[in-house]
Amino acid sequence: MANSVSINPASSPLMKHVSLVLLTLQNVASILLLRYVRTTTGPRFINSTAVFNSEIQKTIFSILFLIYEERSIVTVFKLIYEKVIRHPKDTFKTGIPALLYTLQNNLLFISISNLDAATFQVSVEQKKTNYIIGKEHIFF
Repeated sequence: MANSVSINPASSPLMKHVSLVLLTLQNVASILLLRYVRTTTGPRFINSTAVFNSEIQKTIFSILFLIYEERSIVTVFKLIYEKVIRHPKDTFKTGIPALLYTLQNNLLFISISNLDAATFQVSVEQKKTNYIIGKEHIFF
């Protein structure tokens, strides 16, 4: 397809590092805040609401990074349309692991309320291990 939209590779190394740092900070901050909020007395929030808000934050940051890389809001929305809307089969294929990831995050919220900090951290690391094992067996 001659008119396909592509991501600008020139700024990718910088954006990879910026993305990694920001997502790491977001992950650490959310775990520390959740641990604090879930272990204090008082009204509690619904786990799925916190997971939803976390995913919305990631979506917003991803769109902002695309806008920075492409230097055009119109190009970004064309890219999103091309990759998500015009290829529903591929979107559906990524939707199933996304739902499993959401379920896993909900279970982590339950565990943060019921486990001590060390055991919870092992659970978080297990999430990464499961991803790597799944990636190796499913995609290769």
